[in-house]
Amino acid sequence: MSDGNGEILSLSIVICTYNRPDLVAQVLSTLAEQDAPAQAYEALVIDNASPGDIAAAVRPFAGRIPGLRCIREEQVGLSHARNRGYREARGEYVAYVDDDCKLPPEWVSTALRVIREVHPVMFGGPAGAFYMTPRPVWFRDAYGSVDFGSDRGPLIGRSLSGMNMVIRKDALEDVGGFDPELGMTGMTMAYGEETALQDRLRERFGPDAIHIEPGLRVDHLVRPEKMSVLWIIRRRFLGGLYGYRCSANDPVPGAGALRLRFKMLRIALGFALDIAGAALIRDRRRYPALPNYIWEHASYRLERLGQVCGQLESWNASGTPSV
Repeated sequence: MSDGNGEILSLSIVICTYNRPDLVAQVLSTLAEQDAPAQAYEALVIDNASPGDIAAAVRPFAGRIPGLRCIREEQVGLSHARNRGYREARGEYVAYVDDDCKLPPEWVSTALRVIREVHPVMFGGPAGAFYMTPRPVWFRDAYGSVDFGSDRGPLIGRSLSGMNMVIRKDALEDVGGFDPELGMTGMTMAYGEETALQDRLRERFGPDAIHIEPGLRVDHLVRPEKMSVLWIIRRRFLGGLYGYRCSANDPVPGAGALRLRFKMLRIALGFALDIAGAALIRDRRRYPALPNYIWEHASYRLERLGQVCGQLESWNASGTPSV
C-alpha cells in the first residue's frame, strides 16, 4: 500500500494500551530509535478507553516516529483495540507489540526483511524478560520469557505470543480479526484470542502459515504481580479454560455435571497433595524453592482443571457436552 507519496508502506505497528501512559512512552522511545527507512512503516497507539490521557504520552514522539497516530477505541477489550488497529492500518502487514515491551533498534528492519524475503501470512519472534522492580530470588528469567529456539521457518504445534506478532492485513480481514469474546478487558485477566486467531489462519491458509523468526526479539516487562505463585496458578487455570473455549472439541466421556464436578475436585486434590509432597521431598537442585516446583511442574495440573471447568460450563449452557 502506498503512503501517498508513491512509497510502499509495508508495516503498521499497533500498540494497544489501557491506562498505562508511562509504559506507552517507554515503548515509543524505543520505536523512535529504529534503524529502518521511515517511509516503510507507521505506528498507531490504540487507546482502549483509558481514563488517563494517553494522547499526552504520545504527543512528544510526533515527528520522531513515522506516521504516528493515537486513536481512541471506546469499546473496552483488547480484541476490540486490536481490531481497530488493523482497520486503521495502512500497511500491508500489521505488527502487534505490547505497551510494556521495548524494541531493539533493528526490530523494524528485521520485520521488513522477513516481509521481503519470506512474505508469510503471519510471523513473530521471542521475548526476553526485563524488570522495573526487584524480583524474588527464586524467579527465573525463563518464567518471563518466550523462546522458540534458534531455527527460523514454519511454526508447527505452537502459537506465537501476542506481544510480538506480525500479520498480513488481508489475512486478518479474511478471518475476521480477533474474537471480541476472548482476551483481556481493561485490567481483567483473560486469554484465548491470539490462539483462536492463529487456529483460524492455519485452517484458512495451511499448517505452515505461521513463521518464526528468532531475530525478531522484544524485551517484555515482568510486572510485580506476575512474579508470584498465585499469578501462575491463575494463569494456568485460565489458560486451560480459554483453551477449551477456543477449541470446544474435547468430548466429555459419560457426560454429566456431577461427573465433571467430581473430576475437578480430584484434580484440585491432586494438585494440593503434589505441593504438600514437594514441600518435603523434591529435587532441590532442579527446584531450589517450592515456588520453582509449583511454577515448572505442579501448576500444569491446573490447565486440566481449567479445561474440565470449560467442559462443565459448556454442559451447563447446553445440557450436553460440546464436541
